[in-house]
Amino acid sequence: MRNINNTIKRNLKLFIASIYNLQKILFFICQHPLSKRHKAQGLFKFLSWQISQFLSPKLKKIAWVNGIKIVVRKGMTGITGSIYVGLHEFEDMGFVLHYVDKNVYFLDVGANVGCYSLLAASKGAEVFSFEPDKTSISALNLNKFVNGFDNITVINKAVGNEIGTVKFSEKLDTVNHVLQDIDTNGTIVSIVSVDSIDLDDRPIVMKIDVEGYEEHVLDGAMNYLKNSVSVVIVETNNSNLNYGSTNNDIFKKLRKLGFEGFTYNPFTRALCKVGPDRVGNTIFIKDPTAVTKQLIDADKFFSMSELI
Repeated sequence: MRNINNTIKRNLKLFIASIYNLQKILFFICQHPLSKRHKAQGLFKFLSWQISQFLSPKLKKIAWVNGIKIVVRKGMTGITGSIYVGLHEFEDMGFVLHYVDKNVYFLDVGANVGCYSLLAASKGAEVFSFEPDKTSISALNLNKFVNGFDNITVINKAVGNEIGTVKFSEKLDTVNHVLQDIDTNGTIVSIVSVDSIDLDDRPIVMKIDVEGYEEHVLDGAMNYLKNSVSVVIVETNNSNLNYGSTNNDIFKKLRKLGFEGFTYNPFTRALCKVGPDRVGNTIFIKDPTAVTKQLIDADKFFSMSELI
């Protein structure tokens, strides 16, 4: 009887967790800046994907945006979100599609399976994708291959303010991260700094999404930040508190180098200035006037039945 009761409790917990996750996904679809304008389409895409994975739970190649194909399976959080809503991180991905071109380097620090790398590569940029997780790097390489993007260089390393090794988490998908010394589980991976990468003097656009380790990445990129970086997109969601850093620290560091923080509206192509209270990604820009001109003049992209 006790075993039966435990089984019932376990199944009930799984059911409640499934309902909670479903609610989160539906809320995300209905509140997303792009898909809330096309709710029926977003919900249909979600339902179609769930049925597809139920009938055949394997990797699938799906047409995405800007002629890109993505290889996806169930559980790839960031990339499955883009199936439902067009662009998972609409403002920042829209910025990349409007701003990046063949004249820049795009450094994707914390690339995961390569969504940002693919967007930048589709615009002709020379892309360097940094990702230490073996599972993610496999998917990233596959996405690079199916699109024939020979302008993506995949670097299977973490990024910080030093060259050496660090301990890294496993099997956490988009939230894999550098582990603290007190953490016992994880795998040892190589780590490099951005400044250790040999690049010429063309402009650099960086995207940093490293689950709280952002300030360490910035500290290891000071030479390029002072001289070549025009834009750096940084995750500023307070996860850096785990490493003794704050959003205010990141804003101060980048302001000293001449950057100001913004968000972007792809519909209006307008930048909006933000401060350290920002929770989410922040687009730090050194010359907002020049960037705004390029954004306004950029070609449109097609997503969720809209030219944007």
